Amino acid sequence: MRFYTFALLSLVCGVAIVQPAVAQQRPEGIAAVVNQDIVTTTDLKDRAEMLLKSSGKAPSAEMVERVKPQVLEGLIAETVQLQEAKKQGVSVTDDEVKGGLKKIAEGNKMTAEQFTDLLKRQGIRMSSIEHQIKAQIGWGKVIQQVLRPRVVIGESEIKAERARMAESSGKREFLAAEIFLPVSGPQDDARVRALAQTLAGEIRKGKPFPQIAREQSQSASAAQGGMMGWVAEGQMEPAIDRALSNLPKDTVSDPVKGDDGYYLLYVRDIRAVDAMAAPTDAVLTLRELMIDGTGLRDKDARAEADAIARDLTGCLSITKVAASDKRYKLVERQVAINELTDSEKARLGAMDIGRATAPEYSANRAVISMVCERTDPKGPMANDSAIERKIGLQRLDMLQKRYLRDLIGAAYIERRI
Repeated sequence: MRFYTFALLSLVCGVAIVQPAVAQQRPEGIAAVVNQDIVTTTDLKDRAEMLLKSSGKAPSAEMVERVKPQVLEGLIAETVQLQEAKKQGVSVTDDEVKGGLKKIAEGNKMTAEQFTDLLKRQGIRMSSIEHQIKAQIGWGKVIQQVLRPRVVIGESEIKAERARMAESSGKREFLAAEIFLPVSGPQDDARVRALAQTLAGEIRKGKPFPQIAREQSQSASAAQGGMMGWVAEGQMEPAIDRALSNLPKDTVSDPVKGDDGYYLLYVRDIRAVDAMAAPTDAVLTLRELMIDGTGLRDKDARAEADAIARDLTGCLSITKVAASDKRYKLVERQVAINELTDSEKARLGAMDIGRATAPEYSANRAVISMVCERTDPKGPMANDSAIERKIGLQRLDMLQKRYLRDLIGAAYIERRI
């Protein structure tokens, strides 16, 4: 049996520069009650304005009112996610929130300071975006802690998937993206379908699919703009498979009812199943040495990390160093090259096996990365490691969708707008 490891998703979103807004005092009210917590009208208006500004529009009162219902559903989901994180004993540190903010800034080609200044000039409260980041990180930790241990891939499953792929020769694969909106019960169906139709309309009017996926989708793929990767005919549940098969390239689907909610689908490319995999489909095994510099002067902590990186001679070396001090922690993960962020690709450079990167510094921590294995598939998902990864991603995504759906369904939710 193989235990499938799943890396936390990175945070990415787009924010466009519009005319600075003037912050005003707003009357505080209750937009929704979610169990023991509330979503305030100020939270709702801030997030609605942020959504509109991210598409480069100066929000009018009419536009804000129009997007409030869809924004409220996202805030309700975030609140449920944070409540579950607290229940599971999961915490999100200030440093982690700062790190998430830094990643968003890098995605917009800014420093964290520049991005923060932009938000302030646009009248967006930092607490609003920090709440969103905290919910994403906390939910990611819940997935790792609660759901990941359930994802165990057996050799028989890999063999069966390989046989299915062989039988699919000559069929098509779709480079697809999704927006998933969970339905917690029959009473929720009409509202979620209406929201899906609204979002489809916004995409058809020109709003980027990846942006709406990051803002609204409740799937694990949301952090990648909804990208699911290459999906073969017959691989998904029947309703989604039919929709993908009939969807022209670069077109958003109508809402598709799945087992757990509604989907909006988008096909970016189509290829034959037996097409050669792209070089970026290669799967890297990374070992990352995390060095805790708590209590050290910044100068000393950096000197220590620089010396370690300089002296590392390979994957056995980094493993030995990790075991030499309780302040060191070694994390191993598998990731496809096409899933790396631009900053990760830059750090790894030529991705040579056994070469240590220069340390990356954050608050009280340095990280040294090293590629220890590279698996280059000769065909789409042709090797066991890639097949295992594919099955694991699909299963973990299915579990987290159902988990969130059930949490929302069991919650006491009172919408007041």
